[in-house]
Amino acid sequence: MLTKFANPSFFFLLLFLFPMFFFHLKKRVSFRYSSLHLVKKGRRSVFYYLSHLPFLFKVLAFCFFVIALARPQMGRTKTERKTEGLDMMLVVDTSGSMKALDFKLDGKRQDRLFVLKSVLSEFIDARPDDRLGMIVFGTHAYAQAPLTLDHDILKEYLKGAEIGMAGEATAIGDALGLALSSLNNVKSKNKIIILLTDGANTEGKLDPLQVASAAKEIGIKVYTIAVGSESGVVPFPGPFGVQQVRLEVDEKLLKEVASLTGGQYFRAGDTEALERVYKTIDALEKTEVKVASYHNYEERFSVFLWIGFYCFLAQLILLASRLRRIPS
Repeated sequence: MLTKFANPSFFFLLLFLFPMFFFHLKKRVSFRYSSLHLVKKGRRSVFYYLSHLPFLFKVLAFCFFVIALARPQMGRTKTERKTEGLDMMLVVDTSGSMKALDFKLDGKRQDRLFVLKSVLSEFIDARPDDRLGMIVFGTHAYAQAPLTLDHDILKEYLKGAEIGMAGEATAIGDALGLALSSLNNVKSKNKIIILLTDGANTEGKLDPLQVASAAKEIGIKVYTIAVGSESGVVPFPGPFGVQQVRLEVDEKLLKEVASLTGGQYFRAGDTEALERVYKTIDALEKTEVKVASYHNYEERFSVFLWIGFYCFLAQLILLASRLRRIPS
């Protein structure tokens, strides 16, 4: 419930209260006495104090009349928020190479998937109006979460993703094909695939470029993100402790897939770069939001007008009683 005043400038009339109080307190009544001795001993009756009541009602009447002139209004504002969100599939590599320890989070060295889940969770929070789904892949590709607006459930699925859960190899083509199949039958204007991988297409039945061509035909953009150090040599946990291992990512393939579909390719060599990538994608793919507000107000000035009238009437009645002051 909202309250406003249609003519708030009338409140400046309340400044007249200062001269009203000034002249009221300045009034004095004088009589001639041969001696003030008896007057000083006299006690003030209760009517002396009640004699200020007519003036009080006059002030109240004036205040309520000013409020009525300001036209108080009460009503409600209804806001309708119409969104045209995106349908977005997050394709996450959980192959064995995601164990590499070339990323840091809060100053501690972490594996690639651990950092990815943290950054991706923030990206999900930034897209409240979009339907998001998730596919994990390694040797095989699995639909981990269907398209949904319930992002809390999606983040729970993301939290449960583990390295090697879909196999140790990397089937990029199969993962893209599954994402494309998930989006193909969805009635939506804007469909996007975000592919994150740290390897090359070493397994699977589908050719990533053929899948990309099919995505282009049905208007689905693919953003590709290559994860890992550009040198290719990264710390990797092994049976004899952490060792330096060379892990290559097929940048050429990822660039071609993104270019073919109208998306973009990114390289994320560390945690900060990965965060910047997702912020860039978030800025590029904006959700259309239309907000319409409706206001419905009702006049409430009559309430204050009647209260002011009764206060004025009370003043006249009191002035006709023993509380009348001379001069008034």
